[in-house]
Amino acid sequence: MPVDPELATASRFAPVRVDWSPDDVIRYHLAIGAGAPRCEGPELRYVFEDVLQVLPTFATLPASAAAAIASVGPGLDYNPNVVVQGGQEMEVVAAVPAAASSCNTARVEAVYDKERFAVVVVAVETALAGGELLTVNRFTLLLPGEGGFGGDPGPSTGAAAPRQPPDAIYSVATLPQQAALYRMSGDRHHLHIDPAAARAAGFPAPPLPGLCTWAMAAKALVDHELGGDVQRVATFAARFAGPVYPGDTVEVSVYRQAEGLRFEGSVAGRSGAVLTGGLMRTREPGGPA
Repeated sequence: MPVDPELATASRFAPVRVDWSPDDVIRYHLAIGAGAPRCEGPELRYVFEDVLQVLPTFATLPASAAAAIASVGPGLDYNPNVVVQGGQEMEVVAAVPAAASSCNTARVEAVYDKERFAVVVVAVETALAGGELLTVNRFTLLLPGEGGFGGDPGPSTGAAAPRQPPDAIYSVATLPQQAALYRMSGDRHHLHIDPAAARAAGFPAPPLPGLCTWAMAAKALVDHELGGDVQRVATFAARFAGPVYPGDTVEVSVYRQAEGLRFEGSVAGRSGAVLTGGLMRTREPGGPA
């Protein structure tokens, strides 16, 4: 059987060491739109090493290295070229430093049967070399054609967007070269750079990686709702509902609720959502240790 939930979730993987420096953090920030329209004022905190702060979503980069191994481990025999990422969730336990040596430990947390496709949830704990836990990331992967094995269907797709008008809408412009910039952070999938690969997958042009759009939405919420305080982010999650193409403007609609900041993302001038079920839970000023 190509997908064996019991074998997949029982498998264990060696930790993956990933080191980073301020240069890596700045490169990532530039790849998600930092420094635009000008590298001045609050934007300097994302691009200037003397005052550098780290957007917590940066931790998806070291976590991805471990997730890539677990996602093709025992019990997961499928064509990796057809995998689509369906969403991302992260918990921020401690502030992500601008330079570190990290240990990233992945496991397959769940495998769900959606009949037409399988869903694999890979959880990755990112800790400092000394053992201090920084973040827990959950990558939701969709495997077309791998469902129907009689497994647990898993949870529903989540809560619908609030029905009332949003409390705020933030416009996030993407650059024509945004996908190429994000590629320099480590996501080298051909789909996001090669027009032929994109057309073969049914896209008119290479789309941005979902994690890029997701992180751009996180930055918009931090900048506009949290006063630029990255340490106030406690959790951040969203589902990837549609493609964003370099040059698009993403409109992030925010609903301020007791549980946190709910949000959805759409592309200006185009119907349908590109981010759904979004939620950022926050801490009081001061953030994690």
